[in-house]
Amino acid sequence: MEARRVCLGFDVLIDYPRGRREAVDHIHRLEEAAVLSTTSINAFKVYYEAYKSGREKNVENAKGLRGSL
Repeated sequence: MEARRVCLGFDVLIDYPRGRREAVDHIHRLEEAAVLSTTSINAFKVYYEAYKSGREKNVENAKGLRGSL
């Protein structure tokens, strides 16, 4: 049986590293039932927003997402 795949949207991806409870809980529930992924466009938007913020912590969080998906 093939694993179910779920493509995460930008709004969830941007809220997860910020620790927003709804996004964190949502992703943790999905991880139990599916393989998570995103689009290259969403990944670019996450990196763009992180670099635009000028905060190293945001850039590191964006890099951390890359290894998770």
